[in-house]
Amino acid sequence: MLLLAEYPPGFSFLSSAPAPLSGTAAWNIGDIEPGGKRSVTITGAFTGEDGDDRVIRFTAGSKKEGREDVIAAPLAAGTGAVTIAKPFVSVSLALDGSVSSEQVIERGREIRGDIRWTNNLPVRVQDVEIEIALNGAILDRSKVKAEQGFFRSNNQTIIWSRETQPKLADVAPGASDVASFTFSTLPQTGGLFRNPELNLVVAVRARRLSESNVPEKVTSNAKVHVSVATDLALSALLSRGTRFTESGPTPPKVDTESTYTVEWIASNSTNAVANASVSAVLPSYVRWVGAIAPSGENISLNPIGGIITWNIGDISEGTSKTVAFQIAITPSLSQVGTPPTLVGNQRIYGFDRFSRTNIEGSAPSLTTSAFPGAGGVVVP
Repeated sequence: MLLLAEYPPGFSFLSSAPAPLSGTAAWNIGDIEPGGKRSVTITGAFTGEDGDDRVIRFTAGSKKEGREDVIAAPLAAGTGAVTIAKPFVSVSLALDGSVSSEQVIERGREIRGDIRWTNNLPVRVQDVEIEIALNGAILDRSKVKAEQGFFRSNNQTIIWSRETQPKLADVAPGASDVASFTFSTLPQTGGLFRNPELNLVVAVRARRLSESNVPEKVTSNAKVHVSVATDLALSALLSRGTRFTESGPTPPKVDTESTYTVEWIASNSTNAVANASVSAVLPSYVRWVGAIAPSGENISLNPIGGIITWNIGDISEGTSKTVAFQIAITPSLSQVGTPPTLVGNQRIYGFDRFSRTNIEGSAPSLTTSAFPGAGGVVVP
């Protein structure tokens, strides 16, 4: 025998006992003897508007030969109906204005959190307590701040209660408020983390008197999973004679060609990066010589627009990759007394495999003044 479930929109499967045979909606319940029973317990969550109806449909029957999750002959069917209702106390958590349950943040940047709660009951509630746990080793505990709340650093929890906000002692029907806080993750200098993340769990608790004047507890919860994006950085260096044979004077001279070596270093911090690439623009007075080191690197010039592209590929966490190439400049009389740009608009791109987001970085334009020692100002 096989049991199949058909879930309505807005239902999220969490678990079941026994575990599903296939996916989240098929269970093998075996042979059933005369008068026998079999039970399947499903745990899940419904979302929707207040008053919405949701129906789960069930079908039981014998398996189709050769198919583990298809019923050949339905023998019984049933439904389970649920009506969505507002929680007694509703709560939502927003990070920098976003209420998504899955978010990505930059490492080391300050993030603002806002917990909005509302008393949905037609009666007053007492002793409201809001608590948020910030779970994750990458949390910078020294940077957590709570407005009218108390941060317990030993368990990374912020609490708002009647002790920090007297108005929480007694809350009117329909009353709503916001508890705000800020936090940061450890900066790049704070250690190496692989696939860092934070789990923020909010609980709002209150007390009310029932119709029979018996004290009751009302609770509500919200969760946000935060992935910390990797730091994909690009460094650009200018040199002469370190990788290739150079020619021409330094400082650069009008109507005379001088060659330089550009070195790009792509570094990645915490998460594996896929499809990494670097692009930049050569001005019209700069020539692409074509020398590359290491010679096997995938770097090329598109003469239309003078765009250089370095296709790096994958970069593991905590590693870097380097390439060098040679260019040449022939300064014009109009550039005398200035350090001309050699490589401009330098940017790096990639896909963070852990946070599942596109990331990018940049490096300042390279000018002839970046070459140390001889100066980079064009001379007549």
